[in-house]
Amino acid sequence: RNTSTSYNNLHYLCPDSITQLESLRSLKVTNNVLKEIPAQVCEMNLVELDVSANPLVQPPIETCERGIESMRRYYACLRSEISTPYDYDEERIHSVVGRKKVSLLESKIPVPPPQKIRINTTLKVIVVGMSSAGKTSIIKKLIGGKTAEITSPEERTI
Repeated sequence: RNTSTSYNNLHYLCPDSITQLESLRSLKVTNNVLKEIPAQVCEMNLVELDVSANPLVQPPIETCERGIESMRRYYACLRSEISTPYDYDEERIHSVVGRKKVSLLESKIPVPPPQKIRINTTLKVIVVGMSSAGKTSIIKKLIGGKTAEITSPEERTI
């Protein structure tokens, strides 16, 4: 029912092997070098999955620290993401390079074919920088496409 493979320098968890342990309820794989916990492991009937002190990338370490239920929700969200069709309009899709507008279709930026854009609604972006560096202007540009304007010192968000 319980097993610990901590401090074993594990690089990978083989989901095919672990999922065969149907009576396993507690798995501790702390202090290894795991970068990923496979979704199949999270979907087991585990009550506890301790993956602390690993250089995890997927699920993110913050998700893993919240426990097995959080890891299950993470993988459920990944599965539920859907591809959203997006109509490419060459006149509307532009990238500003310097002061000259260049069509993305003419630039060297790879553009996926129509119907292939995947929208990730769970993306988080943290913008850091020195005060008055333009963080708020970048955020406004990303969210609303508004042209960045230099604000007066009284209007700044510092």
